[in-house]
Amino acid sequence: MSELVAYHSTGDNEMLDRIGNISSSGVYLLTNERWPAGAPVPITLQKLGPPEKRPERRITLQAVVVRWGEDGVALSFVLPAKANVSLWATPVDGGSDRTELEEILRAFQLAKALAFVNRISPSATEEVRHVLRDEMSSYRAESAIQIAFEAEKMLESAPQTRKMEGSLRLVERILLGGSWAEDEAARHLWAGFLASSCLTEGNDEVNLLYLDLLNMLAAVHVHILNAACERVSEVVVADFETDLSKPSSCTIAEIQRATGVHDLLRVGRDIQYLIDLGLLENNFRSSLFVPLDDVRVTPTDLGLQLYARCNWHPKQEGELRNSTAYKNPAEVQ
Repeated sequence: MSELVAYHSTGDNEMLDRIGNISSSGVYLLTNERWPAGAPVPITLQKLGPPEKRPERRITLQAVVVRWGEDGVALSFVLPAKANVSLWATPVDGGSDRTELEEILRAFQLAKALAFVNRISPSATEEVRHVLRDEMSSYRAESAIQIAFEAEKMLESAPQTRKMEGSLRLVERILLGGSWAEDEAARHLWAGFLASSCLTEGNDEVNLLYLDLLNMLAAVHVHILNAACERVSEVVVADFETDLSKPSSCTIAEIQRATGVHDLLRVGRDIQYLIDLGLLENNFRSSLFVPLDDVRVTPTDLGLQLYARCNWHPKQEGELRNSTAYKNPAEVQ
């Protein structure tokens, strides 16, 4: 029988605590710790085992100490505003069956993600709730939830004076499209796009055009675009000066390492697909007679702009908002 456990940090170590019972409002930890009443104790819930590396299999929640017991400590959850986790009424003991424990974990993840959606786009909350709970497979819902979590983390470091707001149709479409993301790199692009779109005022139509491009990329295309654009970004040094000693394009060998694909015909087809979308320069010729070292893959302005939107960082916001990175795709093709 599977069990739900909680990890808490002690210095540089993570300590595992068994769970006596858990409800939507709090948890009773079977622990030797005796934190003072009112003390904040962040905990991470997951199934029994070593600390989970996969974010969809854990959830970190803020909690405060309510009382001590003979064998542990009772904590009350401090959930984000508008978070609704009242999906079960009675406490569940730590030895419940696997399905029920997975539902508990999912309930907290969904509530936390919807609280973030409500903060950036109140009008989208109910529709997103319906889609995540009733229309998506578990895999797709997990992907969309992780995109929301990552975007929220990105926006935590945004200036407090910045207004964070996304339209209903944009937020919904980003989470719908991102739910199909095949790996962590793809989810990162979707999360960055969601974060940047919340800070771009009056550019909803332009955002939707870039969103259409992002929707056309499979995981392998994401890795190729990342490899090409990262090489260009390495050329740009302090104060946006260019280091001419570094190449501004990447090789086929570098593309193969980035994608894990070694079939040259498949790599060629994927590169050509990105050329057809206007994201890579049309200087690639797939031929057995062209040495691999002579073939270079270079992003177009459009490819760089999509990459910039999907790798948003608060330190870059001013530069991006005043650069071509926020132009209509039609203006740069």
